[in-house]
Amino acid sequence: MSVRVVDKDDNPVEGAHAQVVRIDAARDERRFEGDTTELGAAIIDVTETKKDALYYAEVIYDDAPYRSHLFDLPDR
Repeated sequence: MSVRVVDKDDNPVEGAHAQVVRIDAARDERRFEGDTTELGAAIIDVTETKKDALYYAEVIYDDAPYRSHLFDLPDR
């Protein structure tokens, strides 16, 4: 999975720490992590998916957390 991080002017952000967070029905969390390249993209290997889970992407940029909407991934 790829997470792209851009600044307010739509320029890629290099070196940002990005995560994809999985929350299952029991509210257990698992984080999958990666850092962005000069293109602003972090390739994050979500190694395990679950049927009863939702996911979101999160990055800390300029000391502030940014999160995506919740999304579903196919069960592997």
